[in-house]
This record gives sequence, C-alpha cells and structure tokens, in this order.
Amino acid sequence: MIFGPMAEEGLLCLETCETYHRIQQGLPMAEFSYLKENGKKRILTIEAKSSSPRSGNEPDFTNYIRDVGSKLTNGFQLTYALILGRFGNSATSLPHGLTEIDLADLEHRLILVIKGHEKSWLPPIQEALRQELKSIEKLWNLGPNSVTVINDSMARQKGLIQ
Repeated sequence: MIFGPMAEEGLLCLETCETYHRIQQGLPMAEFSYLKENGKKRILTIEAKSSSPRSGNEPDFTNYIRDVGSKLTNGFQLTYALILGRFGNSATSLPHGLTEIDLADLEHRLILVIKGHEKSWLPPIQEALRQELKSIEKLWNLGPNSVTVINDSMARQKGLIQ
C-alpha cells in the first residue's frame, strides 16, 4: 500500500524519525501520525498490515492484536511526547502543522489498515483491538470511535492511500 498523498506539514513518520531511532530498543512503532484538518483537527496514528490471522486462531490472533496495540500505543505516545517537547529541540523536528496545535481541542484516531481484507472480517479485529487499547481510549478520553480497523479499499475512500 502506498499512503498519501499527505501534506508534509502534517506528517510525522514515526518509524524513521530521529528520536525513535535513539529509543527504539524494545519499542515497536506505528508507521506514522498525520494531522488531518477537515473542519475538526484530528491526528491519525496509522499501522499497516498485509494480513491478519482469523479471530479464532489462537494464540496467533491474540499475539497479533497485542503487537498492533503496542505499535499504536507507542505511536500515540511518541507523537504527543514530541509535540510536548519531551525530547528537547534537538530531537526529531516536527512538521509545521504539529508545532503549535491546541492539544485540548484535538481528536485522535488509532487506525489499523489491513491490505486485501474482506469488510466482513474486520469487526472481530476491531473489537479485539478496541479492548486492547481500552486504557489509552479511557485515559485520554478519545471517544468511542477512536480505534478503527479498515481495509485498503476503505483507506482509499478516506484518502489515506493511493
């Protein structure tokens, strides 16, 4: 999947940023965070996968959900740590869109995009991921629609991929 096009002033490539390279040992990371502005400002933290195990396939399914949940949680936390300047000015330079943003009025979405998945296969994955990310959702008051699992067709309709 090729993500974009996305305006550079709102795109934070988490896996390749300088700060992540310094601290990455033992920290799985989401692909990127992106500031999307269409009326309401919203940061999307995205993880992409080429497949997923079926929900009844244990322990693979549970491990998959934990892995994705960990990546999205770490991506969410690194994004906010960088916005708040926790690594200082010499760390990863933030895109302009994220430098002077009102965090109190900002929505955040944690999104898993699975390439080639049937739409009917997504609900059990979304429910399991929502349960895995329940503490982030509650502690940050993200709201009931903050965790989303979509396929590549849906991502294309939302303008996330080409």
